[in-house]
Amino acid sequence: MDIENVITHYSEYVLKHNKRPTNVYNFCEHLKIDEDQFYAHFSSFEQLESSMLSRMVDNAVALTVKDNEENEAEIDAKHQLLTFYLTLVEVFKSNRSLVLFLLPQCKNEMASLKKLHKSRERFFSFIATLDISLDLMSFIPDTSVKEKTIKAAAWLQFISILKFWLQDNSKGFEKTDIFIEKSLKFSFELSESNVLNSIVDLGKFMMKKK
Repeated sequence: MDIENVITHYSEYVLKHNKRPTNVYNFCEHLKIDEDQFYAHFSSFEQLESSMLSRMVDNAVALTVKDNEENEAEIDAKHQLLTFYLTLVEVFKSNRSLVLFLLPQCKNEMASLKKLHKSRERFFSFIATLDISLDLMSFIPDTSVKEKTIKAAAWLQFISILKFWLQDNSKGFEKTDIFIEKSLKFSFELSESNVLNSIVDLGKFMMKKK
């Protein structure tokens, strides 16, 4: 059985029963396949679920890239991120019941969601393609540290948007769209101002004073 069929059958199972199969053996028995056909693709249900989430992120990235390529005008990083997040929400929306099952702790325990590890890697790859100026963080001398800081900040934003969407009860999740726009506007306006530099300078002054 190929990987697509394993994922499809697992999705159908958890949505129908609202729980995981008891174990891999029972799941394979349900599919009438040998266990080695499952283990050829995944080592555990956790890895399978992580892959399911990262595929959704992959889908959103691919659609965003396609949209950018079809747009003749040059699109800046802010608008590419906006397109990505709005697209991601649409992808999640079409699989909401599944996402809610896969991330039951997401409403309260975002930091504990190891299932998002593969999604984070894919997201970081996307962030690396964006033309985000490193000059905005002049208070950080090391370029590699600047890049890591940008990735960390972007991931926190990703998590906050995902958490907001999971808790959003508005019609059509319209409040999530508003949150995405305001969140991006705030983060880019903050980075384009001298606020961060001022905070760091103040911190250095206070440390010297002690």
